[in-house]
Amino acid sequence: MNKKVAIIGAGVSGIILARELLQKNIDITIFEETPYYGGQWNYNPASECIDIRNKQSVLSSAMYDCMRTNFPITMMQMPGLDYPDGTPTFPSHRKVFSYIKSYVAKFGLEQYIKYNQEVININKKTSGWTITTKEDAFGDFSYVAICTGKERFPYIPKLTGMETFSGIIAHSNSYRTADIFKDKNVVVLGASYSGQEISTDISNTAKNVYFCGKFTQHNYSCPKKNVSYGKYNNIKQYPCIDSILATSIKLKNGETPNQVDAIVLCTGYHYSFPFLQGITADIQTSGNYVGPLYLDIFYPKDPSLMFIGLLKGASHFYVASLQAAYCAEVISSEASLPDYETMLSAIHKHSKSLKNSGLGKGQFFNYKSRQYAYHQLLCNLANIKYNGGIHHLRTAFAAHKKRYQDNYRDQPFVPDA
Repeated sequence: MNKKVAIIGAGVSGIILARELLQKNIDITIFEETPYYGGQWNYNPASECIDIRNKQSVLSSAMYDCMRTNFPITMMQMPGLDYPDGTPTFPSHRKVFSYIKSYVAKFGLEQYIKYNQEVININKKTSGWTITTKEDAFGDFSYVAICTGKERFPYIPKLTGMETFSGIIAHSNSYRTADIFKDKNVVVLGASYSGQEISTDISNTAKNVYFCGKFTQHNYSCPKKNVSYGKYNNIKQYPCIDSILATSIKLKNGETPNQVDAIVLCTGYHYSFPFLQGITADIQTSGNYVGPLYLDIFYPKDPSLMFIGLLKGASHFYVASLQAAYCAEVISSEASLPDYETMLSAIHKHSKSLKNSGLGKGQFFNYKSRQYAYHQLLCNLANIKYNGGIHHLRTAFAAHKKRYQDNYRDQPFVPDA
């Protein structure tokens, strides 16, 4: 019987897997919810910031207008295609999408994509998997690969008083430009990359930016502390929010900045796979964790269901490439998975090791330095030569970012310097 694979999602993970499977002459169908491929990298120009209290719609891309990559392109390549000569080391999201567009064209992937097909249910029958979308149903798939990404559903913290605030409360998912915040006092909550960059962008038009979050000593995304900074010295860092009032906020340290006009939540995303309800009752598929999964990819009860691109704190393009390569080896029967009991034993051992190292379940997918051993393992399984190049690049990049905290994107990045 010819093997058929359903790929859910035409973002980076989905198109990388598609290319790997086509190289092995596997029949594929890609289901994409939107009218276009590219996932997060296909910029969605929103006309407004969506108030989280009034609208539940989620945009398919969280890219804001001025966004540039926070990793060098040497860490953001897909197998089989380099970026064009002359591409900036830290390009705009538009140039990354142009690269993705070239990738799709080079490998002839678009013909396999079914657009505007929001998957609402998947189900396993004797003949194989059935994919049900809002428009139609498609059946007899041997495998299903979920490639819908890890930054799809905004995480909204529960803050006392949100309903009483008189201004807009938006999530970074719908932030595009600073125009609507002209001459306003804006709170930005969340001290990671998006919080730093969006607070800086907003400061170009706002009166004041109250940047709230947990600012650790080694948080190089937010290097300024205890001083006003930004182009107009109108950004200042504050502790996390305790509660929200009608026109102000109360901070954890008791301070109450007055006359707050807007709040932007840069609080990240959570996992959610509503189309899996009923078939994966033995694993968690929402919140800050998915699993337990074998190798953080395969559903152990039925490994013909797999997930690609879930990991955080890792080099997404590279990890997705390795996961896709190994999945292609398994699907083509060039590699085999252990039996169910062996997979469960390996999952239990891995989880126990993470817990013993002090990690909670919500941190299991935040790989950071753990990713390098994972890279090597996947390379071994997929018969790919591992040379540690991505480890070297990330180490060099961390030093570069620490050295040029204010403008690392505008400084030459020389990994061997």
